Amino acid sequence: MNDGEEFRSYRLPCDGDDEEGDDDHRHRDDQQFEELDYRESDGLEISVLWNRTKNTISVLVVDTKSDEQFELPVPNERALDAFHQPFAYAAQIQTGALTVA
Repeated sequence: MNDGEEFRSYRLPCDGDDEEGDDDHRHRDDQQFEELDYRESDGLEISVLWNRTKNTISVLVVDTKSDEQFELPVPNERALDAFHQPFAYAAQIQTGALTVA
């Protein structure tokens, strides 16, 4: 995924978690999550996260313009699909066209 780059540790943001002047949660350190890939475009930050404790993958979408976010649990084999098309993937889950265990 990130060819030649080290993985970054990542902690999911929580309500009231912002420190003054800190709006970039991706650089906070925690051993539970590791960011496997990251991209940003037009105010959207999209990350593939590996939960070390549960050995699960999820895709986190943060809209920096509206300050909204959502997380999609994904099977390992579908991580890149969800990473590249998170809204289409979320719609498939919502309509029942895709089941996530």
